[in-house]
Amino acid sequence: YYFDLLPAFDHAFDAQVIAMTRARAAIRLGDWEEGRTHLVEGWEAGASPEQVLESLALVSLATSNPPPTATAHALLGATGRPEAWLLAAELLQRANHFEDSIAVLQGLENRVPPDQKPWVSLRLGDALLASQDIEGALRAYQKAPEDLGVLRTLHAQLLTLPSPAWPRVIPPLRELARGDGPRAAEALYLLAQVNILF
Repeated sequence: YYFDLLPAFDHAFDAQVIAMTRARAAIRLGDWEEGRTHLVEGWEAGASPEQVLESLALVSLATSNPPPTATAHALLGATGRPEAWLLAAELLQRANHFEDSIAVLQGLENRVPPDQKPWVSLRLGDALLASQDIEGALRAYQKAPEDLGVLRTLHAQLLTLPSPAWPRVIPPLRELARGDGPRAAEALYLLAQVNILF
């Protein structure tokens, strides 16, 4: 609402800044169409290609529109920012281009700030696991955020066991699933995987 009032202030605010701020707000709220509309406005008002592409990549990650692979390649070509490359790697995984994602992530390991390294490791582990490199995934998950790394490690280990052994993990997973947040969601996902087999 307040953004709609700004044009009445006789060019007091940069149109590109307003459009991009509105786009980011809409994307944060999950209003993808509104976000796209404001991204176009931002582009037309002179926003940088990097700004527009990074925001559009978030829309693509959530909706697959625009297509994730094309968006990832455009993002990789437009910017060298490690955070943008991590987003591009996620888009490639979304489109099942795991080998391409692995190449991007392996190039990122030494380029991201220390607080982002665990997230690179988590995504790398996911791509390696999807590529059937369980040992590589286990190594990557050791450096992932602890909550998620433990459960992803368990998932990778389960894939190496015969399915009759899987029910042994049900009690500890049920306990983990009682909490909140990503760890509980991961535990529920693994419980669902066990449930599918039995």
